[in-house]
Amino acid sequence: MYNILTIAQRTILQLVRDRRTLALILIVPLVIASIFGVSIPDKTTLDLTLPAMLATLILFFGFLLSGIAFLRERYQGTRERLMASPVSRIDILVGYLLGFLLFAIVQTLILFFYSVYVLNVPFHGDLWQIILFQILLGILAVSLAGC
Repeated sequence: MYNILTIAQRTILQLVRDRRTLALILIVPLVIASIFGVSIPDKTTLDLTLPAMLATLILFFGFLLSGIAFLRERYQGTRERLMASPVSRIDILVGYLLGFLLFAIVQTLILFFYSVYVLNVPFHGDLWQIILFQILLGILAVSLAGC
């Protein structure tokens, strides 16, 4: 468990130190959600399409973020050093998953509350169900990028 948390911490620190990655995590989804909200003037259409847009954005940005990070690590040789260390492959996989999942949850919460409070889209259902679904999408996006 210690190896998993260490790898997750290293992944999180690597992403937080890069300003372009932070912009990709925090600012770009809000800009795209704003464009989406402004481009659909009909309120009922926006109410119906926003859940699909949230799921698509989380899947897309999770895949993009983890793909860029994996490519950067391949370029720097970090993954090869991790594979040569006495850490199991499952520890590496779960560590990366936890690290990227944290950012997927942050993006989910930012996009959800932005759409509810700024775009004034009514929200139906339980918040925990939305977050659970977005976590599953984040796991899928990281898994797709790791292949």
